[in-house]
Amino acid sequence: MANRTSYGYVADTIQSNIHTHTNETILDYSLFAGGVDASAPSLQQWDPLKTGYSRLFMVRQPWFMRQVFPSKMKKFKHIIEYGNVSVQGIGDTTLQTVQLTGGVVGRSLDLPTIAQNDTNQITITVYELSGSPIREVIWAWINGMADELSGFTTYFGIIEIDGSHLANQAHQVAEFIYVSTDCTGWNIEFACMFANCFPTNVKNDHFNFERGNVGIVEYPIEFRAYMHQGTEINQVAKKLLDKYRIIMFSIDFCSKLSGNSVDLGGGTEESGANLVFGSEFDNDPNYWTTRVSYNPATGKLINGDVEGNTYYPPNLGSSIFAQQTVTT
Repeated sequence: MANRTSYGYVADTIQSNIHTHTNETILDYSLFAGGVDASAPSLQQWDPLKTGYSRLFMVRQPWFMRQVFPSKMKKFKHIIEYGNVSVQGIGDTTLQTVQLTGGVVGRSLDLPTIAQNDTNQITITVYELSGSPIREVIWAWINGMADELSGFTTYFGIIEIDGSHLANQAHQVAEFIYVSTDCTGWNIEFACMFANCFPTNVKNDHFNFERGNVGIVEYPIEFRAYMHQGTEINQVAKKLLDKYRIIMFSIDFCSKLSGNSVDLGGGTEESGANLVFGSEFDNDPNYWTTRVSYNPATGKLINGDVEGNTYYPPNLGSSIFAQQTVTT
């Protein structure tokens, strides 16, 4: 809805409810006229749009696939949301025109008619995993809509079991919310909804063989799509981003090497050694109670200090690399 003021109203735009330009002091600066001014006040006027910070949310799964293959769809959804490496196909909006021609010389002028967005297909690229979870779902999705042998819509038997014998477009499409943020990951620069999404091909060509050519598989999933934008979609995008926000600080990285055998302090330790694959920490229950030292008399490494005493470390506190003292 428009935001009314005493002077009339200010209409909402595609940036309403998300990040919009609010720096009014830009009007006081000459920008590039007269050359580039690199002083701090001038630099403050330049906040170039940076892209490449995007999230994709599958907010509606195809109904029949969710009924027939719930666990496979759950993995498919997770992979394309968290493991996508590319989202392509967002098109421009183009204003169509007609020509009005007249006069003795027949000159023409253009008049606007309709505006159309060119988005009708998107491609979401992911890495295919061993066991082909992506290709399997795409194959089932397409064959449930149009069996490649009979040509009929079967929904893998749901149509017969249901008894209605009705196929409906709403039962076989997905919907996505796509969000692009600024470099902070907090401010949304662009949001849209991809509706009426269904795959258009099952890729098998990566199974072709050429001697000496071994590689991993990037799987581009091609969807027919219809793009919507609006203030309510912007609000949904903000809520999704807040709920599933992932911003990683490198200093918080966890090695995931420790299981039950070491207390790292802080109460953040993962329970169970099943998260540790081949870690020496958990393979050896005495790992943290024995020091490996050097004996200068023999030139060999020994378990314990130089005198041969068993090493018992103090409370490690918040770091396994805290200063240690030898108890003799």
